[in-house]
Parts: sequence; C-alpha cells; structure tokens
Amino acid sequence: MDAMQWLKDKFPRIYEKVKDTSRDDYNRSHILPAKLGGNTLQYECEDKKIFMHSSYDPVKEAKRWADAVDLKPDSVVIVYGMGLGYHVDRLLERMSDENRLLIVEPSVGIFLHAIEAEWVRQLLEDKRVFISVADDIKGITFFLSQYIAYNKMEHCVFVDFGPYSRIFGQHYKDFTDAARDVINAKVINRNTLLHYAAQWQDNFFASLPYALQSIPIGRLFDKFIGKPVVIVSAGPSLNKNMHLLNEIKDKALILCVGTALKALLKEDIVPDMVISVDGSLKNYDHFKEVLCRIPLAYSFTLHPSIVESWEGPRFIMNIYDPMSMWLEMQLGEPLGTVESGPSVANVAFSMALHLKAEPIILIGQDLAYSSDGHTHAQGTMYEKDKVKGDSGNYRYVEGIDGQPVLTSPSFLSFLTWFENAIQAAGDRAEVIDATEGGAKIHGTRIMTFKDAIDQYCRENIHTEKVLSQTIEAYEPLDEEKIGSITKKLEETLDALKEIKRLGRNGIRLSEKLLKVYQDNKTYEINRILKRLDDIDAKIKEDKDRLAILASILELVTFKVMEGYNENAGEDRRDTGMRVANRSKALYEGFNAAIIHSLPHLEQCIAKIKAMYGLNEHAGDHAAVER
Repeated sequence: MDAMQWLKDKFPRIYEKVKDTSRDDYNRSHILPAKLGGNTLQYECEDKKIFMHSSYDPVKEAKRWADAVDLKPDSVVIVYGMGLGYHVDRLLERMSDENRLLIVEPSVGIFLHAIEAEWVRQLLEDKRVFISVADDIKGITFFLSQYIAYNKMEHCVFVDFGPYSRIFGQHYKDFTDAARDVINAKVINRNTLLHYAAQWQDNFFASLPYALQSIPIGRLFDKFIGKPVVIVSAGPSLNKNMHLLNEIKDKALILCVGTALKALLKEDIVPDMVISVDGSLKNYDHFKEVLCRIPLAYSFTLHPSIVESWEGPRFIMNIYDPMSMWLEMQLGEPLGTVESGPSVANVAFSMALHLKAEPIILIGQDLAYSSDGHTHAQGTMYEKDKVKGDSGNYRYVEGIDGQPVLTSPSFLSFLTWFENAIQAAGDRAEVIDATEGGAKIHGTRIMTFKDAIDQYCRENIHTEKVLSQTIEAYEPLDEEKIGSITKKLEETLDALKEIKRLGRNGIRLSEKLLKVYQDNKTYEINRILKRLDDIDAKIKEDKDRLAILASILELVTFKVMEGYNENAGEDRRDTGMRVANRSKALYEGFNAAIIHSLPHLEQCIAKIKAMYGLNEHAGDHAAVER
C-alpha cells in the first residue's frame, strides 16, 4: 500500500495535517546507506548536514540507546524523535503489553521518509504506540493529556533521541514545557480525586434524597442551541465589566460559578443559573445567607448543605461519577453528562458545549493574579486575598496582551484544561475571552465584554421563559419509582454487611497465606488461594450493589496497587509474600470503606422515607403521601 494512502486510512488526523505540507522539510532529509548495513538519515539544518542516526551502524546504535532506557513493567515512555524508527523497534522489543510508547516527532519530512518503509508502518500500528507529528505546544499538550493516565504519571520516562533536542531546539522546549504542564495538571486533578473521594461518597448519600426532586440537566441540552451563553467566573478582572450583565438579561444565558454569586448579587445582578460542584465545607460559605431562587446546576460532589438549603429549582448533572451512573440506572433516564475539570468554570464550559450554545463568552476568567496580586474579584469571599510574586510555586505565562502575568500551579491546570477542551471542541462553538485581563487562553477570540455584547447579545432569546417552561414541564418521580430506589438502597445495605463479613474472612486468610510463604509451607498455598478465590467470587456477585461505593473503592484499590508494585529481582517466595500482603491490604481497605459508608447509607434511607412519607415496607409497596 502507498504510504500516504496508509496514513490516510490509519492516521487521518495526521494525514490532513501533512498532505499539503511544503516539500521543503521533506527535501531537507536524505536517506543514505550506512557503512555497515541498513540506511541512515541525514538532515540539513542551518547549512549543516547532520546525521540523525549513526552513519556506520544505526541498528547497533539504536540497541545501545534503547537498552539504556530505564524501563519498568508499567512504564510509559515518551520519546522525542522517531527518526527512521530503529530505536523505536528495539524499545518495543523490550516492552511488555502493559507499557505504552508515545512518540513526538517534530519534522513532517523525517516522518514521511520513515513511513516509506513498510516495517515502520507496522511499528506505528502496534497497539502500544501513539504518535504526534509536527504539533505545536498546544497540540503536544493535547496529545500527552490524552495518553498519560492518572495512575501512570509517576511511571513516565522522558527520553530524546540522538541530536533531536539540539536541532529542533525551540520545538523541544515546547515539548518539555507541555510535558511539565500536563503532569502538573494531572497531578492536581488526581490529588483532588484522591483527597475528596470519601467526602464525595458521603455527599452523595446526603444529597440523594434531594436529587430525587432534581431535574436532569439533560432536559436543557436542546434549549439553547446557537444562543449565546456568558460564563461568569470570579477572577479579579470581573470588577471591570460585571456591571454590563444587566444589559443582557434575556439576551444570553448567564451562567455564574458559585464563587462569583455573592459578588453579582451585591451589585443587584441576578444570573440565570448558578453552577457548583465543590464538595468542601468552605464552598458552602459562598452560599450562606444567599437569598435568590434561580436554578442551581450541581453534581453529587457538591457539599450537601448547599443542595439541602437551596430554595430555587435544582438541576442534577452526571460528571462521569459512579454515583450519578448508579442513579441513572435506577431512573432509566440519563441525567445529562457533563465533562468535569479541575475548576467549576471548566465544568460550566463543558455544560455550555452540551447546551450547544454559541458563542461561549468568558468573563472573570483570569487564571492569573491581577497586577497588584489580587486573586479574586471584589464581593467574593476572597476579595482581600493577595499573593507576592517572589513567594510560593508561581510562574509567569503569556497574558491576553502578550505581556507576562503571574499564575499558580492550580490556575495553570485550569488553563491547560480549557485549552485542551477548546481544541477538542473544534468548530462546535466559538469561544470568546471577554475577561479583559489575565492569562491568554489559546483557542479563544479576545474581545472586550462590551464588544461581545454588541456583536452577539442583541436579540431577545427569552432565557427566563425557556428555563421556567423546562422546570414546569418536568414531572416529579412517582411513588413507585421512589419506592423502587429505596428498595435498591436497602438491598445494597444488606449486601454491604455481608461483604464486610466476607472481607474479615479475606483478611484472616491473607494473613494465613503470608505465614505459609514465610514458613515455606508451599503445600498449603493452593488450598488458601482456592478459599480466597471463593470469597472474591462471592463479592463479585454483588458488584452491581458495590457500584454505589465505586469512587471510594477505586481509591482503596489505587492506593493499595501503587504500594505493592513488583520489585526487581524478587523470587517466587518474595512474590507470594507481596501478593499476600496486597490481598490483606485490599480486604482491610474495602472493609474500612464499608464501615465508613454504612451509617451514611442508613441515614440516606431514613431521610428518603421521612421526606417522601414512605412506610417501613417501602421496598415492597411504595406509599407516598401527597
């Protein structure tokens, strides 16, 4: 098959990028025979001719290079420079099925020369291999974000091949900057997940009784197609233009993040909807003493006091969390899935995309500190907070005017998420940054808020009426459905108690297995393993009921698996002891999670029965007092 036809079939995105590329870069590269066999590649750079591989024996060079890579069973290897693929071939020979290889190739010409060889094309079709070709820093960021998993960040190995880093100096710097930003963003996101997993589980049980009264956000997804939405965040530049929001009532959907709500209300500005997902008690302070009846868009991660005390309509959304998925199974209806991110503004942006709104206008989205160090707008809880540029882990990024602005690792993770999401959205919506300050969000069109209003917010789109009609059209859950959900919760409660008992047996057997390995009594191993397999099988039989605890159990599994990785040079006895210790830790973690969750689940069931007037036999026949 012709190389370009192969590329079109197998890698259409790369094909679209390179098909009309100038031949200059291709003509800079020359395939030459190596002195000891095989081909090498010569590249012309600034009047110099540089060999990308050894001019004598590129295969031997590739083997020496690849064998020096510190490869572990679960490594993700990121290679800067593909060349003609010799080192990639050798690296793949060393890799297991669990490894992943990401290749960043800066030159279209070198890439096109390489894929002329059929064996290179076969390498790139390997399921462990992913490649980026001639992407800019934002493309590299998007590429790395896609293929570096949360549980693999500590297992990434970054290596550059041959003279690549010297020849493509600026692109290599972009690559290293992108890698640093991706790892930073993912570490922050993962740490958030790990830190809040148990709290989110508790929030779910506390909020579920109110979620049964909430409207799925999906009911709004077709209501604002092609209509402007303004996402109001709480950055310091909000002070410059929030007064203009009253000019666009009913001319756009004004979606306000919870942090900015008090600042708007203080100026007699009432948004159309507020969105909040933060599960911390501190987030509740943004809503204390707030008196308004606008709709609240929330997820199960939100602090339950906000959900319980909210006086307006509530819209519930699925942010790919297992609690929402469990509720969807019970309802037989999707809630409406919205991609999450490290900030509530990221979630608001995802929601706007699902509304199919256009344009999406951002204000108060500084993602950086003001020139005098303020972190947030006046009127927010943080209005007095300031930072100094010479303290903390801060760095400068490009501002909307091209000048450097100071930002933090957290703000930078929000920025990285926005830029990846905007690139992934493509032409689904025009995104306008009308913040009038802060960091530059690549992929947005920069305008003043006044100009954005004049251009896009001129027609009456009847925002309030659309929201009211959606709310009025929603039919609350009937007594049979609420009774059915209550029965599922009670069955889950019984199942968790049984699993706790099985877990105790698993701990005891794991301790026994450890002792057997320590004493080298190998004749008992199979019998104990069989009993542990029986326990695991019984637990798996209840996996549907365990789904309600998925987030906290995933946390346990992650922590345990990370703590019991295979050690180099361990013998069979060492492996057995490690596996026994890991098994014991898993059962202990599962039991601790269940013991923690049981009272929250019991309180949830009691709350539902009290709110909806269910009797003690609600699972058999629902009785709801109207």
